[in-house]
Amino acid sequence: MAGGALGLFIAGPLTRYLLDQYNLHGTLLIMGAISFHMSIAASLLRKPSIPSNESFIVVHKDEDDVSAKEASIQDSDEMFPRSDTTVAGTNPTKDTNTDQTTIPFLSEDITPRTQTNEEPKIQCCNIRLLSNIMTKRDFLMYNFAILFWSLGDAACIFHLPNYAESKGSSPRQAESLLSAMGAGGIFTRVVIGLMASSPSTEYTLLQFGIVGVTGLITIFFPLFSSTYHCQIAFALLYGLYSHGTNSLMGPLTIQLTSLSDVAIGFGIVYFSCGIGYLLGPVIATGR
Repeated sequence: MAGGALGLFIAGPLTRYLLDQYNLHGTLLIMGAISFHMSIAASLLRKPSIPSNESFIVVHKDEDDVSAKEASIQDSDEMFPRSDTTVAGTNPTKDTNTDQTTIPFLSEDITPRTQTNEEPKIQCCNIRLLSNIMTKRDFLMYNFAILFWSLGDAACIFHLPNYAESKGSSPRQAESLLSAMGAGGIFTRVVIGLMASSPSTEYTLLQFGIVGVTGLITIFFPLFSSTYHCQIAFALLYGLYSHGTNSLMGPLTIQLTSLSDVAIGFGIVYFSCGIGYLLGPVIATGR
């Protein structure tokens, strides 16, 4: 997630340099070419192969905590599909008292899905999963929260440089506000990610805190926005608090859905985020 903030850190000076050298038409062409590299990078992604003797993690729900037991893929292929029971990218910690592996950010069981020979492989499984996820009230409320957060975040990122210039800042000073916001975002995305890895962290409380502080900073910013020093302080603080939401999207999505439904859950969350980013700058203009 810190990579996204790094892009914001570079975007301001890079865009100003391109505008000075190639005007708007050339800048849009170059930025489009840079963005197109994501397609090339995506074409190189491959699903890693799993050796037959590799162990995987099965998540069991317990009254006190969430535990996981290691099992052999060869012994359990008949019970669980590999796609549902292989947990990639996790860093489990060993509990010496119970001889179990604790995964802090998981709070739901993995529900295995088996298919009989009579069932077609291309059945309406995704539609069923989507409807099942959308009936979860907590997850719906989280998506509304992400929608409104992205409305404000997009408006702030897009309009902050113009607002700073209207207050007397130079174009160079205005572009540096995005760099300050990106610098704060890099730091907080890593820190919030580390905090979310702790089993004692309450994700919803952390989400409420960082978004609440972001709202207070934004509300009072117009009262102290007349000088460049206040503007850069706001941009840094805004990046420090607002962008922590990005690092919580993963843990909260898993917590509010389940690990086996995380792909569809992510899709819904980022869809809500995309709607907010699409409409936020337009709504902020008041036209």
